[in-house]
Amino acid sequence: MGYNYERGVAEMIHNVCHRAESTMARLYGGWKSEQLTHNWARFAANQKQSGTAAVGNCHYPPNAEKDYDYGNERTVMSTADDWLNYPNLTGAAKPINRDTWGGPDHHRSYMKWWLAHFPKAPGVNADARLNNWWEYVFHFDHYDHRGRERRAE
Repeated sequence: MGYNYERGVAEMIHNVCHRAESTMARLYGGWKSEQLTHNWARFAANQKQSGTAAVGNCHYPPNAEKDYDYGNERTVMSTADDWLNYPNLTGAAKPINRDTWGGPDHHRSYMKWWLAHFPKAPGVNADARLNNWWEYVFHFDHYDHRGRERRAE
């Protein structure tokens, strides 16, 4: 992962978002936006691809109708803020649109909003993965492909 200094801050944050996505997809054994079979897929859900909205993914905010649709004014019901309480999810939803993450640079604002919703609680979830997903993203060499801690040799 590297940053291109010929691009803007939004694209730099976008790279971190992609790193998080690929890390979590690996830990959960894959990821399809239309199959909400694990916590990562449920977190990354967006209305267009998943049929329900949570936090969305790097290219598809919860209300997006196409790739890179960060400035969409369409309002959808989303469980995004419920993910701030992970792993204690209630399923509570509220209306969101581009005003939720703000502008005028909706791309940059969405990336910051998305990363702020990334789970960071202590402990281990019932799915045997850490509740703090940042551990996997930035200490990836400490965990195997299933999210289990590597033993010192």
